[in-house]
Amino acid sequence: RRRSAVSMTQRRFGVSERRACRVSGQSLSTQRLAVPIPPPADEALTAWLRSFALEHPRWSYKRAHSEANKQGWSADKKRIQRLWRNAGLKVHYRKRTKPAQGRGAAMGSHQPTGANGCWAMDFCFDQSTDTRPIKLLNVIDEYSRECLGA
Repeated sequence: RRRSAVSMTQRRFGVSERRACRVSGQSLSTQRLAVPIPPPADEALTAWLRSFALEHPRWSYKRAHSEANKQGWSADKKRIQRLWRNAGLKVHYRKRTKPAQGRGAAMGSHQPTGANGCWAMDFCFDQSTDTRPIKLLNVIDEYSRECLGA
Protein backbone atom coordinates (compact mmCIF):
# COMPACT_ATOMS: atom_id res chain seq x y z
CA ARG A 1 0.00 0.00 0.00
CA ARG A 2 2.82 2.38 0.80
CA ARG A 3 4.49 1.69 -2.54
CA SER A 4 1.33 2.65 -4.37
CA ALA A 5 0.90 5.70 -2.12
CA VAL A 6 4.41 6.89 -3.02
CA SER A 7 3.85 6.46 -6.75
CA MET A 8 0.45 8.19 -6.56
CA THR A 9 1.99 11.11 -4.64
CA GLN A 10 4.71 11.45 -7.28
CA ARG A 11 2.21 11.49 -10.15
CA ARG A 12 -0.37 13.76 -8.57
CA PHE A 13 1.88 16.37 -6.96
CA GLY A 14 5.01 16.06 -9.10
CA VAL A 15 7.38 15.60 -6.15
CA SER A 16 10.55 13.55 -5.98
CA GLU A 17 10.61 9.94 -4.83
CA ARG A 18 12.53 10.93 -1.71
CA ARG A 19 9.93 13.56 -0.71
CA ALA A 20 7.02 11.20 -1.42
CA CYS A 21 8.62 8.47 0.70
CA ARG A 22 9.12 10.86 3.59
CA VAL A 23 5.48 12.00 3.46
CA SER A 24 4.02 8.50 3.31
CA GLY A 25 6.40 6.99 5.90
CA GLN A 26 7.99 4.56 3.47
CA SER A 27 11.69 3.81 3.64
CA LEU A 28 13.49 4.86 0.47
CA SER A 29 15.51 1.63 0.31
CA THR A 30 12.31 -0.43 0.66
CA GLN A 31 10.68 1.60 -2.11
CA ARG A 32 13.55 0.94 -4.50
CA LEU A 33 13.66 -2.83 -3.87
CA ALA A 34 11.78 -5.06 -6.28
CA VAL A 35 8.43 -6.40 -5.11
CA PRO A 36 8.96 -9.95 -3.80
CA ILE A 37 7.10 -12.65 -5.74
CA PRO A 38 5.45 -15.21 -3.44
CA PRO A 39 6.28 -18.86 -4.13
CA PRO A 40 3.55 -21.07 -5.63
CA ALA A 41 3.27 -23.00 -2.36
CA ASP A 42 2.19 -19.79 -0.60
CA GLU A 43 -0.49 -19.18 -3.23
CA ALA A 44 -1.87 -22.70 -2.76
CA LEU A 45 -1.81 -22.33 1.03
CA THR A 46 -3.53 -18.92 0.77
CA ALA A 47 -6.27 -20.48 -1.37
CA TRP A 48 -6.70 -23.19 1.26
CA LEU A 49 -6.88 -20.56 4.02
CA ARG A 50 -9.60 -18.67 2.13
CA SER A 51 -11.71 -21.81 1.75
CA PHE A 52 -11.08 -22.66 5.43
CA ALA A 53 -12.23 -19.18 6.49
CA LEU A 54 -15.43 -19.57 4.43
CA GLU A 55 -16.20 -22.92 6.07
CA HIS A 56 -15.38 -21.72 9.59
CA PRO A 57 -15.91 -17.94 9.84
CA ARG A 58 -15.53 -17.87 13.65
CA TRP A 59 -12.12 -19.61 13.72
CA SER A 60 -8.86 -17.67 13.66
CA TYR A 61 -5.47 -18.35 12.11
CA LYS A 62 -4.48 -20.41 15.18
CA ARG A 63 -7.15 -23.01 14.47
CA ALA A 64 -6.28 -22.79 10.78
CA HIS A 65 -2.66 -23.62 11.67
CA SER A 66 -3.64 -26.76 13.57
CA GLU A 67 -6.03 -27.85 10.80
CA ALA A 68 -3.39 -27.18 8.13
CA ASN A 69 -0.92 -29.39 9.97
CA LYS A 70 -3.55 -32.13 10.25
CA GLN A 71 -4.12 -31.96 6.48
CA GLY A 72 -0.43 -32.21 5.62
CA TRP A 73 0.64 -28.58 5.10
CA SER A 74 4.09 -27.92 6.54
CA ALA A 75 3.87 -24.34 7.76
CA ASP A 76 4.63 -22.77 11.10
CA LYS A 77 2.25 -20.46 12.93
CA LYS A 78 4.02 -17.25 11.87
CA ARG A 79 3.75 -18.13 8.20
CA ILE A 80 0.06 -18.98 8.54
CA GLN A 81 -0.52 -15.68 10.38
CA ARG A 82 1.32 -13.68 7.69
CA LEU A 83 -0.65 -15.32 4.87
CA TRP A 84 -3.92 -14.91 6.82
CA ARG A 85 -3.28 -11.20 7.30
CA ASN A 86 -2.11 -10.63 3.69
CA ALA A 87 -5.24 -12.35 2.39
CA GLY A 88 -7.35 -9.88 4.39
CA LEU A 89 -9.02 -12.58 6.47
CA LYS A 90 -10.54 -11.61 9.80
CA VAL A 91 -12.71 -13.17 12.45
CA HIS A 92 -15.97 -11.25 12.65
CA TYR A 93 -16.91 -10.90 16.28
CA ARG A 94 -20.50 -10.86 17.42
CA LYS A 95 -21.76 -7.48 18.45
CA ARG A 96 -22.78 -7.28 22.09
CA THR A 97 -26.35 -6.34 22.74
CA LYS A 98 -26.88 -3.63 25.33
CA PRO A 99 -29.60 -4.08 27.92
CA ALA A 100 -32.70 -1.93 27.57
CA GLN A 101 -32.53 1.35 29.46
CA GLY A 102 -34.82 4.27 30.08
CA ARG A 103 -38.48 4.63 30.87
CA GLY A 104 -40.47 1.44 30.50
CA ALA A 105 -37.42 -0.85 30.59
CA ALA A 106 -37.57 -3.80 32.97
CA MET A 107 -35.64 -3.15 36.17
CA GLY A 108 -35.13 -6.45 37.91
CA SER A 109 -38.39 -7.66 39.40
CA HIS A 110 -40.05 -4.19 39.37
CA GLN A 111 -41.16 -2.37 36.27
CA PRO A 112 -42.79 1.02 36.85
CA THR A 113 -46.09 1.26 34.99
CA GLY A 114 -47.43 4.43 36.60
CA ALA A 115 -46.78 7.07 39.22
CA ASN A 116 -46.23 5.81 42.80
CA GLY A 117 -45.66 2.29 41.48
CA CYS A 118 -42.01 1.92 42.43
CA TRP A 119 -39.90 4.12 44.67
CA ALA A 120 -36.14 4.21 45.05
CA MET A 121 -34.40 5.17 48.26
CA ASP A 122 -30.79 6.13 48.78
CA PHE A 123 -28.73 7.60 51.59
CA CYS A 124 -26.44 10.53 50.80
CA PHE A 125 -23.76 11.74 53.17
CA ASP A 126 -22.35 15.25 53.39
CA GLN A 127 -20.50 17.42 55.85
CA SER A 128 -21.50 20.73 57.42
CA THR A 129 -19.19 23.75 57.71
CA ASP A 130 -18.25 22.77 61.24
CA THR A 131 -17.25 19.24 60.05
CA ARG A 132 -20.32 17.46 61.44
CA PRO A 133 -21.71 14.66 59.25
CA ILE A 134 -25.12 15.05 57.62
CA LYS A 135 -27.10 12.00 56.51
CA LEU A 136 -29.91 12.47 53.95
CA LEU A 137 -32.52 9.95 52.78
CA ASN A 138 -33.62 10.60 49.18
CA VAL A 139 -36.86 9.00 48.01
CA ILE A 140 -37.61 9.16 44.25
CA ASP A 141 -40.56 7.90 42.21
CA GLU A 142 -39.07 5.67 39.46
CA TYR A 143 -41.82 6.41 36.91
CA SER A 144 -42.09 10.19 37.08
CA ARG A 145 -38.61 10.88 38.54
CA GLU A 146 -40.28 13.11 41.11
CA CYS A 147 -38.40 13.55 44.35
CA LEU A 148 -40.89 12.69 47.11
CA GLY A 149 -38.66 13.66 50.00
CA ALA A 150 -35.09 14.61 50.69
